[in-house]
Amino acid sequence: DYKGAVEADRFNIWVVFMSNDPKQLYHVYSVGEVYINPYSDFALFRLVPFDKVGTNHKYFQSPLSLTIPSIGERVTAFGYPNSKVVVRRDHAGTAHIEVNDEPSVSVGEIKEIYPEKRDNLFMPFPSALTNARLDGGMSGGPVFNDEGRLIGLVCSGYDLTEGEEPISYIALLWP
Repeated sequence: DYKGAVEADRFNIWVVFMSNDPKQLYHVYSVGEVYINPYSDFALFRLVPFDKVGTNHKYFQSPLSLTIPSIGERVTAFGYPNSKVVVRRDHAGTAHIEVNDEPSVSVGEIKEIYPEKRDNLFMPFPSALTNARLDGGMSGGPVFNDEGRLIGLVCSGYDLTEGEEPISYIALLWP
């Protein structure tokens, strides 16, 4: 059970994973390298453990798929559309941060593919239209194919009336 936070200062980016383990409440990593895809809406980070404790911890890494998905291919998206962050200060002025996450899963299929871009303004990067319901707050969440490979990230979804097929977009890892 880990929750993450990212903090940045002028020269460094630090990633902190909070743990429920009373022996090790958190692990701190710095970002060693950043790969920003000039054709898409995502970036990859290589995390470097800040101390020896972090080097002993194992994290799951999903295999990537850098191919364009097929029309009709089933996809599964994950996100936290109902997350809430509450900051309270006690009588001494110390801030206490409470994060309440409610994970969500949505399954759908690829309806359209935009291998270069959907348009010049809203999605000027490779993307796909899906009928998976991708609600606000899920943005940036992973999207997997049926083989369990990461194919993209949740980009956007439209609020529709009851009974209408969802219209949602995925930023593809391709090219």
